[in-house]
Amino acid sequence: MDTDCAAVPGALCSNGFCVCNPCIGQPNNTPCDDGDPCTVNTVCYTINGTSDCVGGNPFCPSDGDLCTTDCVDGVCSYTPTGGDCEPEVTLDPKDGGPNQCFEAGDAVVVNVNLGDTDLCIAGGEFRLVYDPSCLDFVGVVGSGVWGNVIFVSANESTGVLVIAVGAVIQPGAPKCASAGTMAEITFTKIGKCNSCDICMEDLNPAHNRLTGPKGELAEFPLVCSDVIHDDRSDTLNCPFQNEEGGIAVNSDCLDVTAHLTWGPVGGSNQCDGAFDLDCTCTYEPILACRVGGTNKVGDTCQNSNEGDACSFCIGVPPNQLCYDGECIAKWDAGEVDCTQFINGGGDLPQGRYSFDCSNTKSPDNVCADGSTCRWTVQVSDHQSINAHVQLSPVVVNNQFDRCICFELFSSCTPEVMEETCETMHFGGPGQFAGQSTEGVKVKKGKYICITARDRQHSLRATDAGLICDGQAYVASFSGDPFFGGNWLIQGNLNRDAIIDILDFGVFLGQLNQNPNPKKDKLCEDNNGKGFTHADLNGDGNVDVADFTFIQINFLEDDKNSCCPDSAAAAPVVGLTEISVKDLRTMGLGELAVADLNNDGMVNTEDMAAYLAGARPKDAGKGSRGNNGRVGSLRK
Repeated sequence: MDTDCAAVPGALCSNGFCVCNPCIGQPNNTPCDDGDPCTVNTVCYTINGTSDCVGGNPFCPSDGDLCTTDCVDGVCSYTPTGGDCEPEVTLDPKDGGPNQCFEAGDAVVVNVNLGDTDLCIAGGEFRLVYDPSCLDFVGVVGSGVWGNVIFVSANESTGVLVIAVGAVIQPGAPKCASAGTMAEITFTKIGKCNSCDICMEDLNPAHNRLTGPKGELAEFPLVCSDVIHDDRSDTLNCPFQNEEGGIAVNSDCLDVTAHLTWGPVGGSNQCDGAFDLDCTCTYEPILACRVGGTNKVGDTCQNSNEGDACSFCIGVPPNQLCYDGECIAKWDAGEVDCTQFINGGGDLPQGRYSFDCSNTKSPDNVCADGSTCRWTVQVSDHQSINAHVQLSPVVVNNQFDRCICFELFSSCTPEVMEETCETMHFGGPGQFAGQSTEGVKVKKGKYICITARDRQHSLRATDAGLICDGQAYVASFSGDPFFGGNWLIQGNLNRDAIIDILDFGVFLGQLNQNPNPKKDKLCEDNNGKGFTHADLNGDGNVDVADFTFIQINFLEDDKNSCCPDSAAAAPVVGLTEISVKDLRTMGLGELAVADLNNDGMVNTEDMAAYLAGARPKDAGKGSRGNNGRVGSLRK
């Protein structure tokens, strides 16, 4: 009969009947009857002073299926329960979502959530994997009904975590639930700029299972969490991200554009992956020549840079580029639509380009940091020469600098020539001893021949085979002239066109001095016209090794000429001797130190005396005289 259990001391309600509590006054683990015909081996359990008959094993062996009822009123039936028998388990960052970002050191809590189901879930066991370089495991707590953490196993080196949670065993407490957070896993975020997945690992039936109140089992689809993001910064693939934020190039030879390419501009962040950038650009022309046939070759442009030669010529249509009367390209000096170059470059007309791309932060893109990508491209109205220069041997293998001056000829009738000097680095990393390959900036022109010389040390050499490879002129000065080469013959110290006794005098006047062989702004400092130092082999010392160049190349002169009828091609007579008196008359008295045998003459006998060991008094302390610029004789 039904009885009001509240009115019966020590009674409890079971299956609609009021029964006495058999555990009152009994110690724990005392066998008892909980009044349920579908349980066996129940025992007494006391918590906080309250006793109850709890636990026990199912009367019927479990078929391992949470979707069947094993026992009904003491009868093993194994009948289907019906309803939703595929529970859903998800992993979610607490207070997060797909755009949640965590900084280094932040606590990251991941919830193991059970979705709505018709089943009653008493506990679960889960095997998870995570990135230990991204997350540092802290601990696990059960939640709600499943507040009992049964065990935790964490391998923090491999990032494998196994946990089990179940219903809290206490009198009157619910034994299962059909939805809610089953566990909270806490990590500490490590570092920045990475993302952290947490996934269920497929090792069923040993792991990743849910249990019913009587040991029934339920499987569920394996899941991964949303990516846990930790950094709001964007990654932008910006062209030319060097310290200057851009690049400066010369226009291609025989053209007014520079062919320059780069990869598409884009970006990404850890939160949202790839994204598009909003990009703008501006173009500023660098030439503003008068148009309409009023200019000729060599005229100075209005508003031009550094007095550049005008691009327009008499006798050809406006907006056409010409040199030596020949139209070789067209160029619209007006506005340029630079948007066509943002994602990849192309053939850029002369001028300055400023590109600006940004990822604007918006409410629906919480990870974007509003990063910008800026770069500039400066296309000069000059052009480049890729010059390879070799100094006659033997020079040291370490790096030293020389000011090399180039003469570029576009015509010999009349003679039209441009000259430029460039500090070039010889030897050192990536170069052979005494050789240098570098780009040289020159004024725009259609050039047919080029010469090179080191005014401080060498004779002139000529390359009559100057070619344009499409982007730059290519010039080469290398190889022994005896075998048809054109390297720069060293030993010319007085800036004339021949190696003779005057160069020997300059050498002895600087004997034992130590000029600096490395000077990045060599041409800037003296434009190739300043003090000549006699360190021919580049070791920083003026000694017998440098004399060898004068001895071997004695009476060698400038080789060839771009224009055979020019003054530069006139014959040169070298001096094998000169009196001390004539030297002083010429203002070259400092060279008198070369009269080693004191016979009043500087000649080859003094060169022989030097080889025999004779040395000038106070070698290395002599006057440089006339700032080191000594004269020459040309007939």
